[in-house]
Amino acid sequence: MSFARPEILWALFALLIPIIVHLFNFRRFRKVTFSNVSFLKEVQQETKSRSKIKHFLILFARLIALACLILAFAQPFIPLHENNKAQGDRAISIYIDNSFSMEGESEEGQLLEVAKNKARELLLAYGPTDRFQIITNDFEGRHQRLVSKEEAKELIDEIQVSAQVRKLEDVISRQNDLLKSNELEGERLSFLLSDLQKNTHELSADFKADSLINVRFVPQLSAIDVNVYIDSVWFDTPVRVLNQPEVLHLRVKHNSDEVLENIPLQLNINGAKKAIGSFKLVPGVATDTSLTFTQTSAGNQFASLSIEDYPVTFDDEFFFSYNVASQISILDIKGKSAGSNVEKVFANDPFYAYSSMSEGQVNYGELSAYQLLILNQLDAVSSGLVNELENYTRNGGTCLLIPSENGDVSTYNELTLALANSQIAKSIGSFKVDEINLDHFIYSGVFESLNGNIDLPKGDGAYVINRSSRNDEEQLLSLQSGTSFLAAYPLGNGRFYLLATSLSSSQSNFAQHALFVPSLLRIAEFSQRKTPLYYPVSDEVVIELSNKGLQNDEVFEIRSKDNEFTFIPESRQLGGKTQLFVHSQIQDAGQYELGQGEVLKEALSFNYSRLESATQAYSISEWQGVLNEKNWSNAAVFEGDIDRIAALVADIDEGRTLWWMFLVLALAFLFLEVIFIKLF
Repeated sequence: MSFARPEILWALFALLIPIIVHLFNFRRFRKVTFSNVSFLKEVQQETKSRSKIKHFLILFARLIALACLILAFAQPFIPLHENNKAQGDRAISIYIDNSFSMEGESEEGQLLEVAKNKARELLLAYGPTDRFQIITNDFEGRHQRLVSKEEAKELIDEIQVSAQVRKLEDVISRQNDLLKSNELEGERLSFLLSDLQKNTHELSADFKADSLINVRFVPQLSAIDVNVYIDSVWFDTPVRVLNQPEVLHLRVKHNSDEVLENIPLQLNINGAKKAIGSFKLVPGVATDTSLTFTQTSAGNQFASLSIEDYPVTFDDEFFFSYNVASQISILDIKGKSAGSNVEKVFANDPFYAYSSMSEGQVNYGELSAYQLLILNQLDAVSSGLVNELENYTRNGGTCLLIPSENGDVSTYNELTLALANSQIAKSIGSFKVDEINLDHFIYSGVFESLNGNIDLPKGDGAYVINRSSRNDEEQLLSLQSGTSFLAAYPLGNGRFYLLATSLSSSQSNFAQHALFVPSLLRIAEFSQRKTPLYYPVSDEVVIELSNKGLQNDEVFEIRSKDNEFTFIPESRQLGGKTQLFVHSQIQDAGQYELGQGEVLKEALSFNYSRLESATQAYSISEWQGVLNEKNWSNAAVFEGDIDRIAALVADIDEGRTLWWMFLVLALAFLFLEVIFIKLF
């Protein structure tokens, strides 16, 4: 048996007072002369004997009653776990999961409301001087401090469902940081009221429990088992091209144990229905399906996919957006030997804003205004241009190197090492292109059919592109030797293309070949800036913009598509890019516009985290098994309704309390003392 207030046990010395009073009678007796006292002596002896018994019984009852009263105030208990309770005011952190899954129902009602009621009951289990932290998935600043019991009740009352999703490890780490930093001398405890979703309650092997903090899980188990949701979407190709067929892929996930058929699917673009379809779901397997449509308008496109599913509906619509360029800007940096081959491809098409100049005329500060840079047979590439091209490509630009027949290989290699981690060398002898990579987006869909007798480019003395395991080379056209004739290299947010020959007719027939025009056109088409199709609703989102700095007093604004919500995000300039920090400003999934002044710069789409869509959750026994496996000896799982939560807390944190038993005993012996006095 242990005592919560052992210092009160010093009061047991007060038991000496009644002992002294009873053992030492300080009253003085007077002698009275009386005749024939033999009979009175006998009565006196008998009365004196009974008086001693009476005094000892009353003394015993009084001592026991006083001792029991002192022990009751010392708050005795039987510890139920090894961690001894620290003395002093306690720090208690209470986490309430307020994610979308907590909108589910249980036998006691909506999970979030049940959790809030249990949190209120938890407060009642602790003293008025204990301090509390109330924390939710929102991780608000006002939740990062200890407050009084009354303030904690107010914070609980204000909790609403939120789109934010947190991993269990992040929540516990946030709780531990505050609990360990406080100066209270008492016990440190953390309570977690959640639905134990498996997606968010994974404990990694290196995440250990803090031995100084006792962890208490209070599960809120939902009755919802089945949910169907759109997990992700993507296109076949990285950019959208006007009047070209597009294949939109989507992945649908679910946790049904039965086959689900004919689930309707609808694609809307800019508010208009663009395509419809249906799909079938097989238990235990994610389903990938696709829709085909033709993009008929340029500019920013706001799109959404929708399905029908009940009762979980927050993930039935998936928002995404993209841009279809109305014009592509191209800069042709010409060398002395460059002819008009490239110019003939682009100059007469208004879709391409084509311009050309020599290397000496290039203004490095204006390179970011172009989507495609063509180094057209330069005799050499300066170190300054190499550095600018590396920054340009990393920040989303596209660069194509067409070497000169007599170019300076060492300066070319300075560029190829920086942009492709590769090198080139001159080759002697004839060559012939052997294969076209039809799986790459540059040539995908270009040819209706190919036969084995197709005439491919050939020539004499092409450069050899050395392959390396240290780069991400994508072969577009390959030679019989296995090396690349035309290769692509992703770099940062951009891409670098390298051709193994000049456009001189003395070196190859590529400039006159039928492949030349579609190769350049497709490289130009796919030089459009690539932006994410969508972002998660999260306070950690960072939106990166290429070359969209602010002028004078301009500011970036993010506004909802219906203009009902507008805010100015934090912006930073970093390495030629603009970064926008959303923080926790966006809480609702949907379509948003990024504006710079009155100009619409980009379309933005936000979706709720799909971590909440997978409704599989641990049972109480399964979760207890996880804690045992991870050796979380200082953790406990409470299983009980709202009315029993305070008692469960007392049993776990205080041990089996005995103060009430000693109080009853004290009253019983006081009553016994009264009986002894009356009887005698």
